[in-house]
Amino acid sequence: MLNRKEAEQLLEEGRRSNEGPWIPHSQYVALAAEAIAKATKSLDPDRAYVLGLLHDIGKSDPTAQNRHPLLGYDFMIERGESEIAQISLTHPYALKDFHETIGYSSYSEKENLRIEQLLASFSYTDYDLLIQLCDGLAIPEGIVLLEKRLFDVHLRHGFNDYTLQRWKRLIEIKKHFEKLIGFSLYDLFPESVGLTFSHDF
Repeated sequence: MLNRKEAEQLLEEGRRSNEGPWIPHSQYVALAAEAIAKATKSLDPDRAYVLGLLHDIGKSDPTAQNRHPLLGYDFMIERGESEIAQISLTHPYALKDFHETIGYSSYSEKENLRIEQLLASFSYTDYDLLIQLCDGLAIPEGIVLLEKRLFDVHLRHGFNDYTLQRWKRLIEIKKHFEKLIGFSLYDLFPESVGLTFSHDF
């Protein structure tokens, strides 16, 4: 797997290709993943950081639109980084179901089928779950409350038949990591409450 410096260089290349709020978002996902991994004492903080930093690497392509999970998967597979590739694809799929996401209509039918097949072939690890969680905690300005972030995303992009199941699953993932660390996740991010309620979602 890429080390931290290599991952940071790759994200910087992505910034030069397609600068946008996905860059600081990715950086905060990485920092959140690292902090949670350290607190669990069972996950590798450096590995968590790299996976978080590059989860949205498909957005390096300025034409990605909402196809970035699959583009990121292919981008990292070409570089021999299968674990980062998996995280790139799995991070929006907490339910492991292609249909749960919203706003991904730019995929072709062939791509839809390919994503479904890939998801079925993966065994989710705690790293998949960790990045799914941290993706739901991080905005470009920092770490916020998961529930507020979920509400904001769906207010902007709409709801579907899977929305409630997805919310419940992400809350389950949050509880899973809180059980591992032995205290509230938000104790790791004391600034999250203030940022949540001061930020104009």
